[in-house]
Amino acid sequence: MTVSPPIIVNETSDPHRAGDVFVLNSVEEAVGYLEAIDVENNEYIAYDSEGRLLRLGTRDRYVTIEAADAVPEHQAQLRSILTQAFLRVGDRAAITQDWVESATLSELVERARALWHPEFSSLWEIVKEGWEWLLGRR
Repeated sequence: MTVSPPIIVNETSDPHRAGDVFVLNSVEEAVGYLEAIDVENNEYIAYDSEGRLLRLGTRDRYVTIEAADAVPEHQAQLRSILTQAFLRVGDRAAITQDWVESATLSELVERARALWHPEFSSLWEIVKEGWEWLLGRR
């Protein structure tokens, strides 16, 4: 099954409540960012950009991510989570309730990426290069 980035992660075990929300640009970035112990403790719920629920797991202490839905079946749930998170930050991010209610899911996801992408991309590249070197790929 296909995963359509970015990956939206809700840091909560309650699928109806927005916890801390962050957006990762790819499955690889999400795998590198999420902690295996937190995944094992069910501390995250994740979606792709189309509203497909993602199955988070671990294998040998590494995080795994795959689509749980063949088709996006959780668009309303993702929209609700993003709406809650946006309204929580409100004016600080120049977001109004009118904008949230009229925005498409794609617009909500893109705005979420702009607001809640962890700034570690350069660190991720360093870590990735280190692993490639250790595995003899460089």
